[in-house]
Amino acid sequence: MNRLAISIAEFGQMLRACRPPDGWGKSIAVAHSGGADSTCLLYLLHCWLSQQAGTHDDPLRILALSVDHSLQPRSSAVAELCRQFCKGLHIPSQILRIPWSLPPFPDRPENQGPVETAARRARYRLLFDAMRNNHVSVLAMGHHADDQVETLIMRLARTKVSRTPVGMRRCRRWGMGSSSQSLDWAGSSGMDHWVVRPLLEVPKDRILATCELHGLPYTDDPTNFQPMLTPRNFVRHCLSGLPIHPVC
Repeated sequence: MNRLAISIAEFGQMLRACRPPDGWGKSIAVAHSGGADSTCLLYLLHCWLSQQAGTHDDPLRILALSVDHSLQPRSSAVAELCRQFCKGLHIPSQILRIPWSLPPFPDRPENQGPVETAARRARYRLLFDAMRNNHVSVLAMGHHADDQVETLIMRLARTKVSRTPVGMRRCRRWGMGSSSQSLDWAGSSGMDHWVVRPLLEVPKDRILATCELHGLPYTDDPTNFQPMLTPRNFVRHCLSGLPIHPVC
């Protein structure tokens, strides 16, 4: 057995360490992009809950939520990969397609600069709406320790010297949003919904080792490896130690 791989029992401890103050409820949603992180999370959660069978206050059911951004030619194929993976594990799933240009969603972004920000805001809006529509109060996301390092570096670059940047939390309230006119507006309902990150203290190599051990299919987003596309990509590339080749 690969010693780097995350065991089911170990994952159970990680899950319970990020339990919301209000409890799990009967169901938990998982943001499933088809990548290694969310696929590993979904698989481990499925195995853990299957073993527990309601013996504790863990959630009883999983709902996988996959967002089709319709911004790349491969978007539909990735969404289908997510659906097939969930079907193989008998996990209920939904594919959410962003209705660009349909209020409150903006027009489809065309330039590389605003694409990531617009896609993220639209994705979170769809995920929150799906949680409410399915009466699920907790969304699990596959952020890991490497993501946390990148986040801290990015926030450090934006933070005043007198302040200490804060990283992502294992469990946080969704929140109301910034403005009733904005895409991220959740209102008072956002105070009753939670985001949890069970893998937040796990390095990326352990996630990949877990996928390898169990033969989990996943896809890599090629835009994640373009260092000049987003600040996070740039930070990730610098941390990898690989040289950056400027585009003339």
